[in-house]
Formats: sequence, C-alpha cells, structure tokens
Amino acid sequence: MKIKNKHQSFVQTCILHFVVYSLVALALVLLLNYLTNSILNNAFPSIDTLLEHRDKLERDDFSNIPYWKFKNCEFIVYDDQNQVIYSTESDLQEKLKPGDTDLIQEYSYTQFFEVLQRIDENGRIFYEIYCYQYNVETEEYEVDDYCVVDANYKIIEGDLFSGREYLSQKDFDLIRGNYENNKEIIKYQYKTSMNEERTLIFVFPKFSINDYNKTVEATNRLWFVFVLVLFVIIIVQSFLFSRRIKHSLKPLDAAIVSYGSEKHSNISRDEVPMEFRHIVDDFENLLKRLDQAKEEKEHEEQERYRMLANISHDLNTPLTAIQGYSKAFCDGIVQPEKKDLYMKTIYHKSMACSELMDTFFEFTKLQHPDFIPNLETVDLAEFIREYLGEKYVEFELKDFHMEPDIPEKTILCKVDCKLLRRALDNLTANALKYNPKGTTVLYSLRDEKEMIYLTIADDGIGIPREIRKEVFEPFITGNSARTTDSGTGFGMTITRKIVELHGGTIRLLDTPRSGYSTEFEILLHKCDRQ
Repeated sequence: MKIKNKHQSFVQTCILHFVVYSLVALALVLLLNYLTNSILNNAFPSIDTLLEHRDKLERDDFSNIPYWKFKNCEFIVYDDQNQVIYSTESDLQEKLKPGDTDLIQEYSYTQFFEVLQRIDENGRIFYEIYCYQYNVETEEYEVDDYCVVDANYKIIEGDLFSGREYLSQKDFDLIRGNYENNKEIIKYQYKTSMNEERTLIFVFPKFSINDYNKTVEATNRLWFVFVLVLFVIIIVQSFLFSRRIKHSLKPLDAAIVSYGSEKHSNISRDEVPMEFRHIVDDFENLLKRLDQAKEEKEHEEQERYRMLANISHDLNTPLTAIQGYSKAFCDGIVQPEKKDLYMKTIYHKSMACSELMDTFFEFTKLQHPDFIPNLETVDLAEFIREYLGEKYVEFELKDFHMEPDIPEKTILCKVDCKLLRRALDNLTANALKYNPKGTTVLYSLRDEKEMIYLTIADDGIGIPREIRKEVFEPFITGNSARTTDSGTGFGMTITRKIVELHGGTIRLLDTPRSGYSTEFEILLHKCDRQ
C-alpha cells in the first residue's frame, strides 16, 4: 500500500502496514475456516445441521431453509394425522408411507431399536429386534418390547409389531436406520409455535472412511492455497514496506550523493517522517562541520604557504647579506678598516637566521599533535612573583615600570613551567620592545571559582584596531603588530599555542581596564589540591 502523507510518522506507517496486513491475514483465516466448515458440514450433513433452522421448522417456513447445505439429503414433514405437509422430493413421499414412521429410529434416542442376529443349532438365521425405552426415574434404558423374525422376516415371536405377520425388506432396513442408495434415515418429532405436532423424517448419506479422506484432501488443498496466498501477501508487504523505507530516506540519500559531487542540496524536514528528522538535523550539522573543516583546512593550507613564503623571505634577507659580505672577503676587495664591521655583520645575520630557525622549530614542535606538555602542580602566585623578580632589573635598565597585583594566598594550577615562562617572556618582550620608556606594565592574578585569570596590561601606544583580530596569527610583525624576537612573527602564535596546551584561552580585550591601552587576559583552570 502507498502512503501519500509525507508528514506521517514512520511508526504510524509501520503500525498501519501491520494492522492492514494483519486484518487481511485474519480475513483469510476466517474465510478459510468458513470454507472448511462449509465443506465439512456439506460433506457430512446430518439432522443436527437441519435443526439449526428449528425456528423455521416450528413456523412451517420450509422455503427459507438453505437447502444447498444439505447436499444429497432429503426430508419430509408429517402432521399429527400423518398427512404430508412438506417434502423435498416427490419420490420420497411416494416411497415412505405414513405407517413407516413407527419403524424409524428416534433422533432423541428416548426410544430406539436394536437388531441382533442369531443362528440356531441347525444353522438357521434369526433376527431379534428389541425396542428400548428410556426410564426417566431410573435414568436407564429398558426393553419395552421385542420380536423375533426369521431369515425371510416372518415374525415368529413377540408383540413388538402386533398386527403384522411379516416385515418387508424396506421395513427391516428402516428399523436398522437404513434407506435405499446407501443412505441413513432418522425421525424427529416436535411441536410448532402453534403447538401442533410434527414428525420430520430426514434421509442423509452414510458416512465412510473414503468420504472422510476425500474431504480431508479438499480441506488440505485449501490450506495449501491459504499458505501460498499468505506467502504472497508477506512478499508484497515486505516489498511495499522496504519501498516506504527507501522513499523516506530518499531525500537524505540525495543530499549525501549531492554532497559527494560537491553540490549541497538542502533537505526539507517535512519530506521525511518525524522519526528521521533528528537524523536530518544531525546530517545538516555534519555538513556544516565538514564545510567548516574544509574552510579551516583551506585556510591552514593558505597559512602554510604564506608561512613558507615568509620564512623564505625572512631567511633570504640575512642570507643575501651573508653571501654578499663573504663574497667580498673571497674577492679580496674588503678594505682593512671595514673587516671587523663585515665580520660582525655576517655574525649577526647568521645569528638572526639561527634564531628564526629555532623559533620556527619551536613553533612546529608545539603544533605537532603528539606533543604533550610536562604539567606539574605549582603555586601560580609564587611562580609569577619569582618570574617578576627575575625581570625587575631588565625593567629598570629600560626605564619601564612594573606594577604587580599578585595575591598572597596560594593558587594551585597544573602548568609546564618552561612553556609558561616562554609565554610570559613573549608578552613581556612585546611590551618592552614596542612601547616608549616610562610605560607601566601590569601583572594581575586572581581566581574565581574554578578559573584563574592572569592579566598582562600596559599603558603604552596600544595596538591598532584594524589588526587586533590578527595579533595571534604568525608573521604579524613590525608595524603590523607587537611580537617578540626582532620580528620573527611567531611570538604571539607560540604564546596562544602554549596557553591552549594548558587547556586555557588567551584573548586581547577590546576594552582594556581603566588607565591602560593594551590588555591580554589568560584563563587557566584552577587545581584544588596538589
């Protein structure tokens, strides 16, 4: 079955499929049960089947009795005067006489005949016929009368059929419950709704094992057809159900295929069942993350190319000077009074190259995913005090002012002392290098709940707003931004990476505290105990 409602719940669809096909299967079972019962009832009809319509019999409404249920059966109805009221076959009325009803067995078995065959010592055959009557008081059957007939059905003893000397073959068959053409006969007496007496004679085929086997084979064929139809229904249901699942996921599949071909097609949440909408949301989020990762990768590639180009440029400048001065020595054109100057220039340029390579190596080492900092629990307040004590002389020589704001209490934090010192050196060097004499540098430390706030601020010239967002990018040097180490361009990038390796963050505040032009804030996680 096809579900056209796109907004329908997939669970509701499953339930609908299950209910529909369960009802179909149930209908088939009921139909099969009805057919098998009809076959069995029609194959072995009895007076019990006819008495299911007793209300019609009591109204003498014989025309509304479904005769198709009584295949090969006949019946005739007499009134209390032994007059025929109704007969299904005209020949039955001709063959049965009113007096024959006394010889037919009762349906209720309140009275019945028993025929026994006896052979005397001379080999003659006799039949003993007993009439049993049910005694209500003793609740037992008692012999009411009897007679004995010879092989020719001549009555030689007993008063059971007084007034008769002989029994015909038909009479003898009726007593035994037999009728012609291998059929049985039985009698049922009842009263109508008008309290009129009726006698119904019912003739039906004899039951045999062969008939039973044929009927069983017919019902088995029905069961085989039922199993085959049910198997076809299961196949159809499985096909439609799988098609429904594929149809439900088709928009998602189309989006995946489109993304693989570098085309992004949006998925409407209304096109999929509600149970799959969280998958659509997750997929959309995944695509956004993939796009973001792709952009970041492209940005990293661009930064890598730019970094290599800048390194090549920064190395090429001192190397060119080294090549020029060394060639002058080789050519012997250096004037004696300039030899010391040339040698010092070569030395300083080579040191600049070495320093650049060392800084780049450190930057590369920190960027490596396998690099793990050597963290240990320290008193960060005491660590900062010791660091500032070491820098005090340098501040005096450069005519800068240091303003420490470090609490006396213990503030524990897991840090790599060597890396954290390098980060502080970078920030301090930038403040000392790019600010005029007399600048004040603030070092503030405070803890709040689980976080530690380390601030380095100064009241110098500040950083231009147009390049504040790029201050942590590599090769932002010289007049573009304040970095360390003679403009290698890695100082602030290394500082940010060191802070991130400690699980923290660093930022340049857009609005520094009052009295200061530049403020860097480092956030680290507090450690409760050592």
